[in-house]
Amino acid sequence: MLFRFMWLVVGLGNPDNNYLKTRHNIGQYMMSLWLEKKWGESNLKHERKLKSLMTTKSIGFQKVCFIFPQTYMNLSGDAVLATMKYYDITVEQVIVLHDETELQPKDNRYKFGGGHKGHNGLRDIIKKAGSANFHRIRLGVGRPPHSSNMSLADYVLSNFSIDEVSPIEDVIKLIESSIDDFPR
Repeated sequence: MLFRFMWLVVGLGNPDNNYLKTRHNIGQYMMSLWLEKKWGESNLKHERKLKSLMTTKSIGFQKVCFIFPQTYMNLSGDAVLATMKYYDITVEQVIVLHDETELQPKDNRYKFGGGHKGHNGLRDIIKKAGSANFHRIRLGVGRPPHSSNMSLADYVLSNFSIDEVSPIEDVIKLIESSIDDFPR
């Protein structure tokens, strides 16, 4: 089978199990759900040279590489850049799933390009890839309640409740429409 080109889908998060169900790791969490639902995938290869857990799948005639960076969030660009170079993927072929504090829980949006708005994972990817021209699936996590004294950093590193997570089907549609709609 011939593939038109490869996509890189990145689930942002921190690698330590302490962060597994935190708002900051919702990108990795949703990507895990997608791989499990669509392909029954739960075993990922640890690619040390790519600094990631990864798997590859096909969507239509396109090959897609899914990575879970094993760097901490503020060094996500290391894993993304290593994978881009290894597979000869351009920044325009990258889709990043990440937490978005400007959106409420269950409010997810697609975006192409733009800044990092203080998100350290996005900041590092932009810096190391040399461009902000990649696709983003912004997964809403909201902000701490005004009545709390919780900092934004503490809030995104706290656990989310299952009520705050969108149905995986909604996120799958956003990701696959990004791949399907991108000009070839």
